[in-house]
Amino acid sequence: MFISSTYAGTSCRCKPNQDCWPKKILWDNLRESMDGKLFQGVSYLKECIDAPKSEACETLLSQTTNPFYLEEQPTATQSTGWFKAWENTPSNYVAEVMNAQDIAKVVKFAKQHNIKIVIKGTGHDYLGRNNAPDSILIWTHQMRATQMHTKFIPHGCSEEHTNLQSLSVQAGTRWLEAYDMATNKHNRYVQGGGCTSVGAAGGFVQGGGYGSLSRQYGSGASGVLEFEVIIANGDIVIANECQNQDLYWALKGGGGSTFGVVSKIVYMTHPSSITSGIVSGEIKANSDAAFLKIISKLMNVYKNNFVNAHWGEMIKIKSNNTISLALVYRDLKKPDVELILSPPRIFWRRGIACCS
Repeated sequence: MFISSTYAGTSCRCKPNQDCWPKKILWDNLRESMDGKLFQGVSYLKECIDAPKSEACETLLSQTTNPFYLEEQPTATQSTGWFKAWENTPSNYVAEVMNAQDIAKVVKFAKQHNIKIVIKGTGHDYLGRNNAPDSILIWTHQMRATQMHTKFIPHGCSEEHTNLQSLSVQAGTRWLEAYDMATNKHNRYVQGGGCTSVGAAGGFVQGGGYGSLSRQYGSGASGVLEFEVIIANGDIVIANECQNQDLYWALKGGGGSTFGVVSKIVYMTHPSSITSGIVSGEIKANSDAAFLKIISKLMNVYKNNFVNAHWGEMIKIKSNNTISLALVYRDLKKPDVELILSPPRIFWRRGIACCS
């Protein structure tokens, strides 16, 4: 996000043991200027580090498989590291931001003192990039406001760019809140991901965002009407098809946190499905030969029936001669779905496989 400046003859970022690192009074000034909070980062695993066999550590570890729990801990990441590659190291300071202005202040502060910035919304990053040593973390977890717009015209655009029933989400919004606002409250659909704990404004959409019904509605990024983003100099800018078009294009798939800190996104929405459903289950073959036959049969069924706008999600070909189904569908009636699935069901009844 930033271009490093030269310090003491070496191109590098400032570290706590160097004279360039801000004194306490400067951190205090930043804290006082924010609507949110600023505090020192401490490993969320501290209780286990201090007392690995304690009851508190056992309780903590039991919660680490819950992504919603990991989101609520600023220094937690989805994985603790890769063997001999990296270990989860908390950022030195955490800025719990509440709005775009807070983010801008942190970015300007980091730029002035040449401090590395990392960003955590929901923390769905398995390479641990939501925290880093010698850094300040912009934590957007509390920015979860959502709003439906009956008529939205992107800033700087004319009436011809009007979009009806659009949805705006702040940086910390999960798909949990986005779907609740769009579907439960307004009977609309917004193209997002299948996991409700994933951020609706973070790496999913900024990395492109292939979702459950992308065959019909395209990628998550293709549904973005506008970004509010804080760029490297600390300015808050709007990017859409009428202004900052290069930034708008780049943010729609160029990678999370690559071009700035996104503080808000506006999405187009679509009419909700007339019908929708889920198909889940498991096929387990009785032999390797049977497994190959099932795969061949299933691929034909898939090609002829599932590659269309009605279907999404996945089929997994797994070890132990097992195939798992985790599919969603829309605008199909139950008898039609049963008819589509009948060829593999007949195949299973012949004893080559059983399902559950």
